[in-house]
Amino acid sequence: MMRFLTLSALAAGVLLVAPVAHAQTRPAATPAAAPARPAVDEATRTFRAWDKNGDSQLSLAEFTEGFQRAQAAVQVAASLRRQFATIDANHSGAIDPAEYPNLVLIKNAGRNAPPLSRFDANGNGKLEFGEYVKLVEALSPRPQAQQPAAGQGRR
Repeated sequence: MMRFLTLSALAAGVLLVAPVAHAQTRPAATPAAAPARPAVDEATRTFRAWDKNGDSQLSLAEFTEGFQRAQAAVQVAASLRRQFATIDANHSGAIDPAEYPNLVLIKNAGRNAPPLSRFDANGNGKLEFGEYVKLVEALSPRPQAQQPAAGQGRR
């Protein structure tokens, strides 16, 4: 018998996996700020993303696929954090104009490299982690679709 995880079980706290990049870039709440949205909103979004057939239940296969994607996202975020810390040589918590040319993606772009200001969303003259993630997303090479091996084309 296949086991299922229902939306109510997920909302009850059985599983809560929030996207890492989103959690890292959300500003801290201030006393004057509106109250934070309940975690169940994030749980509901995650559940719906994992529920591929839309039946309001997660099969073991759907859960496994979603969990593996979430684990991969955590690993990517940790890798980006390490890279960011390495480039941030002065440990200011941001990549400043002197550190920007040391980014591999910028080196690889050469003369076609975009200026730091293209990714400096808050206009403070440096890249904070969320802005760095946007740079990586924009400049990273995309994997090419697999080409058929020689002699294995369409018939």
